[in-house]
Amino acid sequence: MADTAGNSKLSGDQLKTIIAGVIFAALAGFGYFKYLWQPYAARKADGLAKITDINSRIAKAKGTAGRLDALNRELKELSLREQDAEKRLPKGKKVPDLLRTVMNLSRYNAVTINSFSSQGAKDFAYHSEVRYIMQVTGNYHALGRFLAALATSQRLFAVRDLNVRGVDSGNSSASFVLIAYQYKG
Repeated sequence: MADTAGNSKLSGDQLKTIIAGVIFAALAGFGYFKYLWQPYAARKADGLAKITDINSRIAKAKGTAGRLDALNRELKELSLREQDAEKRLPKGKKVPDLLRTVMNLSRYNAVTINSFSSQGAKDFAYHSEVRYIMQVTGNYHALGRFLAALATSQRLFAVRDLNVRGVDSGNSSASFVLIAYQYKG
């Protein structure tokens, strides 16, 4: 009997086949989502996070590399300043350098060193004072130039307990304590 309203009835087998197809499609969709789409999306998100992290580290490294030249220049400048400070305030006694400096200054200023003896060191928080007892002779102005040269030399010196007396024929004799400073590093 033909249905005139256009409604067609499905048989039981057809209905079972359609329900089975819908269930199979739902299971296939769930399996696709669970075992293919979701792991792929997670790997993709992890990959994007790693790429973002790597890009930020690259940008940071480029920024550091851009400052590298400036840091190298600053390091060179600080090294030169350290060397200059080391000359003015050495880390050790460096007695040969001290003797060479004092002898050169005495020769240049026409002063004769009669005695040069160590009196010991006095320690402070960041430096030590090494004391030397000196006796020198020369004319009055040469002694003055020698003492001024010691005060203005590259290495830090101090003169204490200065005693100047006239000797003979225009020469003078001076005795003093020469203090050489050294850094305790």
